[in-house]
Amino acid sequence: MNIDLSGKHAMVCGSTQGIGKAIAIELALLGADVTLVARDEKKLLQVKKELSVKMGQKHDCIHADFFFPAELQLKAERYIRNCLLKWGKSTIAFTQIFFSLLNFS
Repeated sequence: MNIDLSGKHAMVCGSTQGIGKAIAIELALLGADVTLVARDEKKLLQVKKELSVKMGQKHDCIHADFFFPAELQLKAERYIRNCLLKWGKSTIAFTQIFFSLLNFS
């Protein structure tokens, strides 16, 4: 199957190791702009360097800790709103347990 995600934007939580990292790498290989979310800033920057930019993608990081959900929610909502303002719409993929933190009402 040939999937082209160029022009799409993905946010991947827990993206510095394991399944989250693998998903972020694969999304970038498919052409998506990827925003990594994790608590270890050093690892975030390392994984960001590993992401493909062959299709001109621009990747980003959000340094946040799930043990501080209010901070994580604020940073994620701010980022998503900025994406919506910048691109008009966004395709966002979350991994782990994240949906319950967001509130766009």
